[in-house]
Amino acid sequence: MTTQIRNLLVALGFDCRGRPRPGRDLRGRLLHRLDPSYWSVIQSTADFFSLDASQGNVQLAKSTAHNPGGLQGVNLRLNFAPFGGRLTNNFTTQVDFTNAVVPGPGLDQVELHTYYEDGSIYFAVYDNSGGLNAHVWDGGGVQGALAVTGNSGTLRLSRTNGTVTGYFNDTPLFSKPGLRP
Repeated sequence: MTTQIRNLLVALGFDCRGRPRPGRDLRGRLLHRLDPSYWSVIQSTADFFSLDASQGNVQLAKSTAHNPGGLQGVNLRLNFAPFGGRLTNNFTTQVDFTNAVVPGPGLDQVELHTYYEDGSIYFAVYDNSGGLNAHVWDGGGVQGALAVTGNSGTLRLSRTNGTVTGYFNDTPLFSKPGLRP
C-alpha cells in the first residue's frame, strides 16, 4: 500500500530560484511569483505578515500590525491538483531559508511540513528551543535534534521506498519508515 501526501505546507519561507526543468520539478512554475493556482497563503491574522515574491524567491516577515495575542503564523500551501493530484511515489522537497529570526525559546520556527492520507505528519524544523537546532517533528515529539549555528540553511524531506527522512543542510536528522494511508 502506498502512502499519499495530502498536503505540503511551507512555513516561513520558500526559495524558488532556479531554471525551469522538464518533468514534475516545480521550480520552473514558481519563478518570480506565487501563482494562486499553485499556492495558497494562509495567515492566522490577516496582514500580520508581509509577503514579497518579486525577487525570484519568497520573503515572509512580521509586519508592523498589532499582535492580537496567541500563536501567529504564515504558511504557503502547495495545491497538488495542477500537478496531477497527490504524490504516491518517492519525492524530495526542500526549503532554503536565509536571515531567519528565531529569538526563542519556543515557537519562532522555520518549518517544512508534509501531511499524509492516514493523518500522519512529518515536519523538518529549525528553531531556538534550548539553543539553535534542527529536528524532525513527527506528531509525537522532537526527533533527531541537531545543534546548529547561523540563521540560514536548507530543510529537506525525502521519501524513498516508503521511508521519510528529514535533513538539515544535507545532514540526516531522523527517518521514519512505513507511513501508510
